[in-house]
Amino acid sequence: MATRESLVLVPLNGSEHDERAIDVAALLAKRDHATVSAIYVVVVPQELPLEAEMSEEVARGEEILRRSEEYAQSCGREVEVELLQARAAGPAIVDEAIEREASTIVMATSVWKRAGEVTIGRTTIPYVLKNAPCEVVVCREPSCRME
Repeated sequence: MATRESLVLVPLNGSEHDERAIDVAALLAKRDHATVSAIYVVVVPQELPLEAEMSEEVARGEEILRRSEEYAQSCGREVEVELLQARAAGPAIVDEAIEREASTIVMATSVWKRAGEVTIGRTTIPYVLKNAPCEVVVCREPSCRME
């Protein structure tokens, strides 16, 4: 039985922190002789069918993935890219990690202050941290925004 190559999964969201996530993923992939796969999740609202035409969102996702490929290549790295459509990003990321047997998920974020409390988000990152079947690395930028 052939062994599957390790995979480092990098969910992107188009923020200025995506490059940091790719950098960290590339370091981990080099250490583990793994492949880096960047994904972008187009979130489809509940009132639309899951396969709904989301041309603007798909175009944005494709552009984010294209930029991530260019960035990785400019640093001498290789990254696979994939666009997904789902109801919510967190479950889509975890499902992709399970399906592809990812060894690590690398996500980047900045901290937020909401109602006086520092948070890393309300949905996606907490969901992935709680439900991922593999190691999760969160790269937190030092800036703090008020909302």
